[in-house]
Amino acid sequence: MEPNDAELISRTLVERDSRAFDLLVLRYQAPVRCLLRRLTGGDEALADDLAQEAFLVAWRKLGSFRNEARFPTWLHQVAYRTFLAHTRCRRDHEPLDDHPNLGSVGSTARGSDFQHDLEIAMLKLSEPERAIVTPSA
Repeated sequence: MEPNDAELISRTLVERDSRAFDLLVLRYQAPVRCLLRRLTGGDEALADDLAQEAFLVAWRKLGSFRNEARFPTWLHQVAYRTFLAHTRCRRDHEPLDDHPNLGSVGSTARGSDFQHDLEIAMLKLSEPERAIVTPSA
């Protein structure tokens, strides 16, 4: 039987068992990466970098997890804050016309005008606005 999140967190904190934390990463890396891909407008490389950073932050701050929320909820908050920190540090705000993901929208939209319009509208939103309207996995 697979250990639950609480057992893995306990083993990570008490025994400093990095394999237990590895299991948490394997369990939640796909939803975290999905959230970050949505927040970054589909930039997979950036989303992967941010996910890696989020899991490093989670490793360092796991002791602050208090079971007030489910672990995936806490982890999504860590990922979201990592995303916000990245956007705050980025000083080279580019105009929407020069957005790197704008050119690829049509290829992923599969001919759907609605999807294309939706993705362009999402790119116009600020990061916090985008996070509000983007469902977490």
